[in-house]
Amino acid sequence: MMQRMQQRARRMRFPIEETIHTNLATGKTYTVSTLTVDSTRKEYYQSEQLVSRPADWEVSGKTKKILGYTCQKATCTVKEQPCTVWFTTELPFTFSPVPNFMPDKGVVLLIESDDLLYRATKVSAGTVDEASLKPNPAAKPVTKEEMAEVNKKAMATFRQQSGIQMQMRN
Repeated sequence: MMQRMQQRARRMRFPIEETIHTNLATGKTYTVSTLTVDSTRKEYYQSEQLVSRPADWEVSGKTKKILGYTCQKATCTVKEQPCTVWFTTELPFTFSPVPNFMPDKGVVLLIESDDLLYRATKVSAGTVDEASLKPNPAAKPVTKEEMAEVNKKAMATFRQQSGIQMQMRN
């Protein structure tokens, strides 16, 4: 019985896919969530927030090489977890894969904590299709709180349909 449930769980896809767009000019981040309702219907939601950093963000003098770039170390605390962020100022723009870890200047190549790991595996330059950078126009605007509620309900439905018992962390 347990083996059948595990096989079924592997075949199922989570009902939520998120894409994060950061507008560097305005300092806003847009999260577009695609919710798969059933095999024929999807719903789209979009929330926005200003990019910010934890209040205790502190850049140290430590450096290390990541993908050939000299990176500086910054530390901070998020949800009572100590985090280490490594960023380089050798690239001509500012970016972080997680909006709340955006340096004043530079590109984040590594974020580490007990619960989180983001590691750049490649940096490349090239042309990007501008349309792929824009949020889905069909996405319904929602607040961050409303988006959390949509995600919570979708995961509850997923667990019920799949027979999987999961414990969600706050």
